[in-house]
Amino acid sequence: MNAGLYIQGNNVHVFKYVDAAPFEIVCATTMSLRIVQEMIGATTPDSGFYKEKRPRLIEYFLALSGAMTSDNDGDVSIFYIQNQIREAHDLEIIYTDNNGNDRSFRGDFYVEEQVMNGNAGEAATYDLNMVGTGPYAETDLTDPEITGENVTSDSYTIAGGVVQDNDWIGLNAANIIEVCREGTELTSMGLTYAFNSGTGTITPDAGTTMDGQKLFVIWTF
Repeated sequence: MNAGLYIQGNNVHVFKYVDAAPFEIVCATTMSLRIVQEMIGATTPDSGFYKEKRPRLIEYFLALSGAMTSDNDGDVSIFYIQNQIREAHDLEIIYTDNNGNDRSFRGDFYVEEQVMNGNAGEAATYDLNMVGTGPYAETDLTDPEITGENVTSDSYTIAGGVVQDNDWIGLNAANIIEVCREGTELTSMGLTYAFNSGTGTITPDAGTTMDGQKLFVIWTF
């Protein structure tokens, strides 16, 4: 996976729309968006011994925690949310990857629970739990594609922190199907790598890589 497509936690922001203008909910330090799809039984006489399910209604929830501010200041204070606790809030969550690409989730939310914490010697904080209502909108993604019809593979020894093959020059990141280090598939273990199409170079995570280790690469062309 191209490291530029990863999304860091500090690149996730939540905005409230006020008169069609987005304002960030201030100082949110943690965010959790949960989407729940109701599953109901769909077993028929043809199901045999196996239960079958089908989806029904969808609901979604948002949890925010952060530092409290007393007023709006080009953003939205938690007290502003509290003042409008009976109203539906038009919120959008923006996810930005390391390359600057954005993905979004937008819907209307009601406040289910708001907790404000003030411990002596510490910054005052809040916890905000919200429940979505009605439909939501999200960024559409095109189906993944693998360019090339032929598949091949080879083993390499890491030198200078990288492996290189002229056959990779001009390929897309999607051509790199799998990168394994001594039998471990990197992305499934949280071990990232970067692919440079111009030089045909794969650079595994420097913090967990040593020269002399082996990489096994599968790619299409």
